[in-house]
Amino acid sequence: MFSMFHARHYCRRVAALSRRHTTTTSPIRAVVFDKDGTLLDAHSTWAAPLRTVCAALHAADPAGPDEAQLHALLGLDDATGRFTATATFMLDSNEVVRGKLSAAGVDAWAFQRAMDAECASPRFQIAHLAGVDAQGLFRALRGAGLAVGMLTSDDRANALAFLRDAGVEVDVLVCGDDGRGFKPDAEPLLAAAQDLGVPPHSVLMVGDSAHDVGCGAAAGAKTLGVMTGVCSASEMSAADTLLPSVSEMLTDARFKERWLPGLP
Repeated sequence: MFSMFHARHYCRRVAALSRRHTTTTSPIRAVVFDKDGTLLDAHSTWAAPLRTVCAALHAADPAGPDEAQLHALLGLDDATGRFTATATFMLDSNEVVRGKLSAAGVDAWAFQRAMDAECASPRFQIAHLAGVDAQGLFRALRGAGLAVGMLTSDDRANALAFLRDAGVEVDVLVCGDDGRGFKPDAEPLLAAAQDLGVPPHSVLMVGDSAHDVGCGAAAGAKTLGVMTGVCSASEMSAADTLLPSVSEMLTDARFKERWLPGLP
């Protein structure tokens, strides 16, 4: 018999399911991208200057960690020439990287100055991901009424340099040296949502690492993992959805139907 107890229980369950459905089907109002490994080729952009700086550091202090040890500490795999899924150089802010270098007995500020000099040198080249048209992607997203942002662990100077090089603009930019928290914590994405004036659950966080996915999940956002950076699909299994690259955001019919139905 359907008692009053069961009726109350049923009503509470329906209400809970209704709230859950409302949350998970809220339309996406903003797309926030990671930078390295998501919009640019992190391995081709950063491996060479990192090797140059590590060689200079070891030459200046032969008693300190050698080049191979520095590469391992920063997460550059010498066997593959690529950054690992846990590479601190890729995932963490420069402040965190400096802390880890200092703990290993490395002059962290000398490393920072040398990396800044490499970025400013004529030989430094930002490598764009093959097949990724950031201008076309941002234009399509904005055409669908979506805000576009970027959230990176890198410093603001490097983030702005990438935007200039790619010829794109964002509606919000949160960087590792802004003092607004670090991935994988929720704070930097919450800050981006606040600046955009949208609720976090209406944001799609797009990135190539477990840090990006964790940041989005912690903030209550939707998450998209792309396989163009440091992590594999299994390492981003917590993401709401996975695509080979950001380009498929415009071409994958199932993705568009589920997450961005406003896209043509």
